[in-house]
Amino acid sequence: MKKSVFVFHEHTLQYPEGPDVHWDIRVKANSHLEEWNIYEDPLKLEPGEIVQVSKKICRDVKWLTYDKKWIKVGPLWTYVDLLDKGNVDIDQKSPQEVHFNFHGLRFKGEWVLLHKDTAWLFFRKALKFAGSTCSPGIVSDLRDPKGNFKELNADHRYLHVGFVRLKKGGSWGDWSEERIVLCHAEIVDALRKVGYPYYRAGKDDPEFMQELDRKSGRHEKTEPPKGS
Repeated sequence: MKKSVFVFHEHTLQYPEGPDVHWDIRVKANSHLEEWNIYEDPLKLEPGEIVQVSKKICRDVKWLTYDKKWIKVGPLWTYVDLLDKGNVDIDQKSPQEVHFNFHGLRFKGEWVLLHKDTAWLFFRKALKFAGSTCSPGIVSDLRDPKGNFKELNADHRYLHVGFVRLKKGGSWGDWSEERIVLCHAEIVDALRKVGYPYYRAGKDDPEFMQELDRKSGRHEKTEPPKGS
């Protein structure tokens, strides 16, 4: 088992006919980076859902540091947005099969890179919610949002307390502001999907609630009811 570091980028190429967006994972390997390009957001893949990837070698290790940066690649300008980074465990089963255990904030869990016929395939083999940013207790509640409706509302209030604590310069266990925002988005989506009409905070609500809802809304996959 080898250990290394990785970065997870959203990468936009500016073609004359319009932008093209894909996602890159780069893993440090000695003096270069192992890279593969994914044309579907891997965070949205279900366990076992397979996507074809383009596997490359990147000689410029500075890509490990790029974030929110314009870079010229050949004749094209490209924009790189760092979505996550962290440590990774690598288990090379064979030249055609590599297993990874990513330890990022958002991108984590067990994934497999598999060469079949002439293509490289990539899929997540971890359990549902392995990519969650929430704590194990909240993840357990998320598995049955309808049955755990009251628990998720309590989890939601718990995140409010943590958000206020961090905004005041304090600490909240191993939670960061980004982690609270992402977990909040997961709870909101789960509640809406079982019929709870979660409305975003209004102008008369506390400022911290408005700020948390604004930031959470950028990551939510559902929309509040019309008129909210």
